[in-house]
Amino acid sequence: MFIKSLFTAVMLLFYSVSFSQGSTNDSKPFILDFVSGVSYPLGDFKSFSETGFKSGLVVNKKFCNNISVGFNTNYTALPIKSNIGVSNEKWHAFSLGVGPQYQIDINKVFVQFYGHLGVSFLDIPEVIDFYPQTDLVLTSLKEANSSGLNTRLGINIGAEICKGLRFFVSTEYTTSYNGHINYQIKDVTNAIDDGGNINADIVNNIPFENKDFSFSTMNIQFGIRLDLGNTNQKATSHNASRSNRSNNIKHDDSDEDSGIGQLEGHSANISGRINSVNDNPNDDLDGEDDNIAKATSHNASRSNRSNNIKHDDFDEDSDSSAYSLSVLKVLVEMDINRDRKISKLEAKGDLKETFEKRDVNKDGYLTENELKAKNQ
Repeated sequence: MFIKSLFTAVMLLFYSVSFSQGSTNDSKPFILDFVSGVSYPLGDFKSFSETGFKSGLVVNKKFCNNISVGFNTNYTALPIKSNIGVSNEKWHAFSLGVGPQYQIDINKVFVQFYGHLGVSFLDIPEVIDFYPQTDLVLTSLKEANSSGLNTRLGINIGAEICKGLRFFVSTEYTTSYNGHINYQIKDVTNAIDDGGNINADIVNNIPFENKDFSFSTMNIQFGIRLDLGNTNQKATSHNASRSNRSNNIKHDDSDEDSGIGQLEGHSANISGRINSVNDNPNDDLDGEDDNIAKATSHNASRSNRSNNIKHDDFDEDSDSSAYSLSVLKVLVEMDINRDRKISKLEAKGDLKETFEKRDVNKDGYLTENELKAKNQ
């Protein structure tokens, strides 16, 4: 019995450690069930046993919302039938099993169906049943140890008490697939006369019949369920998501810098074309408007973030082409709404500082002519 108890404890420790480590990498939690209740013998087993006690532990690993796998260990103790006259002996059973489980959740109430297959270790006590007030043996069962496959089919119905803690009741049927228990019995019906007296000579000549039964019980249990698992995992996932969002923002900033560089390249290219085609800054500005709009469409929404661009004093050059280049560059970089004039909100750098001086007509806008004029 000590070896079986030690084996059960080691297996429980293995299950707990394995699932506690797995839960740190898996978003699905694992669940612990502690159960205890009464065990009723079934079939021919009722002739040898009274109602007993059962307790167990189940480790449940969830794989999705409704399906999980359960690993169980159980201990059952049932006293020998009282009329046999051996009151200090009990049937002891240890079992380990695993199997699928299906759970339905309705608000805070849950219903779970399960089927577990495993192995059981059974301590069989010696049972000798005598005919009343005689030494005539009617039933004999030898003391032994047995092991075999067993199955458990059951249903749990429970409700959430608080977050992570549930209470449930369970009905479970347990039976053995093999390792049936053998016993011997005599049918002494023909040895009893009409007065109820038994003829010992006839009984001694009646041979024993070999029979067997399975260790089958119906269990009514009460349990506590603890939901353990992925609180830290959720926090890590949330932080990782926030980190990814931050990285995306940084990438956008890089794109903006790249977009500004592209905008300046477009501006220089357009300005070069103006110098090569026409020395008059007013003639070709309209023809290049579409190119200007294309060059700035990607970065129009970000133009307010270009404060770090310093604009040279573009009206110091006396050449008209230089004026045209400067005006074109200003329009590309500052004319956000593409109305071919610069408002005070759009103006930046040196232009913003000299805005009032350049705004000759005081309408709050700088036109191309006002941009081309020398410092007032």
